[in-house]
Amino acid sequence: MKQYAKFTLAFIFLVQIFFVHAIFAQDLGDFFTQRMTGMQNFNQLQTFAIDGNIKKRILTTEKKIDSKENKNQSKVNTVKKQAIENLGKEINKESILQSINQVRKRISSQFLVHDEELQKIARKKINDMIVKKYFGHYDNNGYSLVQNIVDTEGKLLGENLVFSAKKSELQNLLEISPSHRHNMQMRIWRKVGIAMGQDLEGNWYMVQIFGK
Repeated sequence: MKQYAKFTLAFIFLVQIFFVHAIFAQDLGDFFTQRMTGMQNFNQLQTFAIDGNIKKRILTTEKKIDSKENKNQSKVNTVKKQAIENLGKEINKESILQSINQVRKRISSQFLVHDEELQKIARKKINDMIVKKYFGHYDNNGYSLVQNIVDTEGKLLGENLVFSAKKSELQNLLEISPSHRHNMQMRIWRKVGIAMGQDLEGNWYMVQIFGK
């Protein structure tokens, strides 16, 4: 009887230990499961946060790039607008006329006066060169605006052309050129039309048309 009681107590004790271990194992499993789930959730949150930051950085970078491109495009549009507005525009006309007359004074030639009709021809020539992208008395097809006027209207005209990146150099470049200086000094001329213009690259042109 005593042995049976001892066996029963031992069995109960083992069962209790088993249940304790089972409960502990279950709790431990739950614990690790929760930990793993928590870590997984944490990793997901961390990944989301990183992705969010990357997306934020990408969006911020794209906005900066777009903003920079818009600013650059705005600058380009401004330059184009200014260049187009400068086609054939009068700039320092009186100053150029005074310089021409000072050149004529050296050989006692009569001073020239400004002529509106000749200036219109000079403006057309400026616009023609800038639009067709050439520089010279004749365009790429061999056509000369001034020569055409001479041929069709029988007028005697002289033409000076100059091209430079600096507007301030235009008149001086003509004066140091013997042929252009001679054209300015010719005694047959009584009037002149002057026009300046700037192309899209910022280069300056000047046309002087001389007439009787």
